[in-house]
Amino acid sequence: MFKPIQDVVAEAFQASRNAAAEYIATNGERAPFGYAWVDVGPCKSDLARYLNALPSGYHNATTGGVDVWKPGAPYTTSLHASVEGARAFAKVLIKYGYRAELCSGTGEKMVYDLD
Repeated sequence: MFKPIQDVVAEAFQASRNAAAEYIATNGERAPFGYAWVDVGPCKSDLARYLNALPSGYHNATTGGVDVWKPGAPYTTSLHASVEGARAFAKVLIKYGYRAELCSGTGEKMVYDLD
């Protein structure tokens, strides 16, 4: 299914914000401290170039893509809220056929299953 990249990204950010807010409303901002991000690639893809051109929060990942840090929960240090937001972001990208990997770290990178 085709959808313009800017619309896919807007949908992904909205889903991400909703998921993080729902987690916080249900569970609060509890420990552990940490952040999640989505690795999008490859770095030469139209989506990665679009994300890299946005004003802030993105940089080239060592994995050959672009990292989108804390897409739905920029205001919290709750690892779980950040993971829920990043999971929702990645699911939207995958739905439209893009490669997206959910990762988080509290000192080491962990890769999550999206289900």
